Amino acid sequence: MNEPQHDPGQGPEPLRYDIVDVFTDRPYAGNPLAVVHGAEALSTARMQAIAREFNLSETTFPLAPTGDGEGGADYRVRIFTPLAELPFAGHPSVGTAWVLARDGAIGEGDRVQECGAGLLPVRVDDTGARVWGGAPSVGAELNAVRLAAALGLGPDDVDGAAVPGVAGAGTDFAILLVVAGAVARAVPDPRRWPPRSPTAARPGCSSPPSTPPPSGSTPACSASGSGFPRTRRRARPPSRSGSSSPTAVWSPTTASTPSS
Repeated sequence: MNEPQHDPGQGPEPLRYDIVDVFTDRPYAGNPLAVVHGAEALSTARMQAIAREFNLSETTFPLAPTGDGEGGADYRVRIFTPLAELPFAGHPSVGTAWVLARDGAIGEGDRVQECGAGLLPVRVDDTGARVWGGAPSVGAELNAVRLAAALGLGPDDVDGAAVPGVAGAGTDFAILLVVAGAVARAVPDPRRWPPRSPTAARPGCSSPPSTPPPSGSTPACSASGSGFPRTRRRARPPSRSGSSSPTAVWSPTTASTPSS
């Protein structure tokens, strides 16, 4: 379909975005992701506002890589939750690589993604994409009672078999082992998170696995899957008129093109 020409008097140039479902072969399943294109001119604050407006677990902004030459990245991606920017996340990386390959922005095969966690290898083809996360790391130990309180749990919910602490592979998480049934009762309270940057660690809790990992196994972080394109639309980025921090973010225009 033909899309109307942009009228400069209507505000910023509309940007295209995709809503895709990752880890599935059908719409409205898997993990939803918003991929916003042509966002080079957007500030970090505007990207965060857009992610907050979508209110999905993550929204990504694929950009040109910062470096060039042999060994550099094929593209760069910034990843936002509704609350903060993340250095790395699995399903947003998979979904973004899949969309870029589908659109011909990157070729299929072995590629390199640049993100806050560094340069990460990606493999993408017509069946899906696979991305390898950052190097596994183990950080500081945390206070079990304070961490449980941040999750809406009490001291009796803590499983003392493991000391809580920070660990990750590209994105750090504050990890707490809890007794059976506690996960279902957990209600995270961001105001009571440990005093760390929200981009550095996010609280999470887990019950002991029913089957322990094989002896001698090596920890690894990778994610793979295919995506299903749900919608493709154009929308206007936030306008600065009348407010330096607008609360109304995007209003989709009537010009929309369903994905094939």
